[in-house]
Amino acid sequence: MALHEKDPVRAELEDDIYASSDLSTRLPKYNFPQFEHDPRHAYSVVHDELMLDGNSRQNLATFCQTWGEPEVHKLMDECMDKNLIDKDEYP
Repeated sequence: MALHEKDPVRAELEDDIYASSDLSTRLPKYNFPQFEHDPRHAYSVVHDELMLDGNSRQNLATFCQTWGEPEVHKLMDECMDKNLIDKDEYP
């Protein structure tokens, strides 16, 4: 018996969300697509799906700080490709 179950794919996922020809077909939810898509269109789909998880700036019950200076975000973006765990584990 599995500990986790996947929710069935909702019928709304088959609806056309955007007018682009790239997204006129349904995107697979649980595996990689067979063909490549325009990065802007893939970003839009993933961004919209993540926004369904909630927006921390609009959540009044969030006790952590959700805003940071632009310089903080720039430093985080510049260091995104670093794997610090490996550097600590295997110096």
